[in-house]
Amino acid sequence: MTTTYLIVRQQVWGGSDPDTGEWADGVDYLPHGEPATDRAALVAAAEVELGHDDFNVLTIVDGRPAAFGHNMADFGPDEDGNPHGGYDLAEIGYRCLTPTPEF
Repeated sequence: MTTTYLIVRQQVWGGSDPDTGEWADGVDYLPHGEPATDRAALVAAAEVELGHDDFNVLTIVDGRPAAFGHNMADFGPDEDGNPHGGYDLAEIGYRCLTPTPEF
């Protein structure tokens, strides 16, 4: 079993559709850098590189998203009632682990 970690930045967006006037909002999950096997070293390097600790960590086991958290701790289950809950691990994995097509 191979476990790696990936820094994930979140970008909240929102605004009204110019045609309909309806409001839409959401969160984009953006991978930062390459996966690493040492979570503590990855977090420390990202804090230095980004100049802050406003990012998350995706735990990847055998190439699949397994957990989502901050610094050295993972959040609980992705349920809206839990602290830090409501995230969609499958969506985060899709956004961060799917290769970007070359044009």
